[in-house]
Amino acid sequence: MTIFDAMTEGLIYNPSAKEIMDEQARCLAKLDVYNSMDRSDSEGRFNQLSSMFASFGEGSYIEIPFYANWAGAHVHVSRWVYANFNLTIVDDGPVWIGDHVMIGPDIKCDPSAQCRAEEEGGAVQQGSTDM
Repeated sequence: MTIFDAMTEGLIYNPSAKEIMDEQARCLAKLDVYNSMDRSDSEGRFNQLSSMFASFGEGSYIEIPFYANWAGAHVHVSRWVYANFNLTIVDDGPVWIGDHVMIGPDIKCDPSAQCRAEEEGGAVQQGSTDM
């Protein structure tokens, strides 16, 4: 089992491991690009989100700014999802957001059960997962 498997399966892992930090930095660079994009560039923003997320459905939209530990790399967004500004997702484990979900401003989605030096991931599901 790799350290990434442990993280996404909700097992205890070391979040400071080099392979974790390197991959997370690569993902967060994409998040920085997204958060600096022009708000009027809807097509560019959709394309950037599609490249960041595990899956990102038709008609879905996330307002800037958006925050996530892994820039959405472990998040599956279905169709016609709208998230208002300041959405924060702790996506150390898988997160599924189903069709036709509206997320208000300043929402935090955090599946972790506790904080400590080693972290424990987990999964979150919101709405239908018929993707």
